Amino acid sequence: MQTSASHFFPSRHYNSRFTLTRYAALRSRKRSGHVSNVARGAVYLCSAAEEAARYEEMVLFVRVLSGYEQEFTVDECCIQEVAGLKRAALRRLSELGNRYQPQDDNQRALLQGMKRGIMKELVDLCDEAIDAIENRLLPRSVLTESITFYHKMTGDYLRYLAEFSAPDSPERTTLAARARIAYDAASSASSNLSPTNPVRLGLALNISVFEFEIIGNIDKAFVTAQRALSEGTVEEALDEMLPEHEKDATLIVQLLRDNLRMWSPKVLSSHEPVDVESDEESIELETKPLVQEINAINAPRLLSVESSPIAA
Repeated sequence: MQTSASHFFPSRHYNSRFTLTRYAALRSRKRSGHVSNVARGAVYLCSAAEEAARYEEMVLFVRVLSGYEQEFTVDECCIQEVAGLKRAALRRLSELGNRYQPQDDNQRALLQGMKRGIMKELVDLCDEAIDAIENRLLPRSVLTESITFYHKMTGDYLRYLAEFSAPDSPERTTLAARARIAYDAASSASSNLSPTNPVRLGLALNISVFEFEIIGNIDKAFVTAQRALSEGTVEEALDEMLPEHEKDATLIVQLLRDNLRMWSPKVLSSHEPVDVESDEESIELETKPLVQEINAINAPRLLSVESSPIAA
């Protein structure tokens, strides 16, 4: 018997108390063996919370889903939304601290205390997600897309933590090394996916941002994004693209283009040859052909925009 939406949504008012009550009910039903109904209910509530922009509450229902012996789709994994909100909050607080210098030690302490609190929430969230992926989700995944996606998520969460670690600190170095291992595993798995697959495109996008923001290798960031853009927009790949991938793939391709435009002035300012190591070959790009690629991407003009790169 299929559980109706009204069973999980008896009230018109969607609030945290209701969410916690439903979460407890789902956990109870899960323990009693009502697996399929609980899974459907958790997925439904997760989607409803996303539509209502209640990302903190989405995490509760993802926790319910993470214990099942089945693979869930990419759309049912949404903890990254919450992590994104916390990262945005940390960036905003840093901007406020730089723009409006606190007038005394007490104000500085208050601001730092708020940042530490949000950072702890981010660390706890990322650690929980990584634990769920490594110990529950990945071991039971058999689909190439799922394996790629989960390794990518691990790399993303480690990148988030490295982003707010002190520059040149041992902690940042360790987090970056772990993120690279996860991204390398995702890249290896993604080689069996179509170049237009949104998971593969999103992986390339996020690896390029990792190289730019965390490692500081602008040239490799550019080449990684450019390669994904070239492979994902060739006529043969576009002809084979699945209809359900078109919307997400188009969005990610545009994000790749946006980042390439933002990075172009930095790459053009370099007069040294670019030597980028890939999994299978060493690609040596001299300044002239690289400039030609940049000009092709940015036609009819280059954008001199200084902004944070965009990641999926």
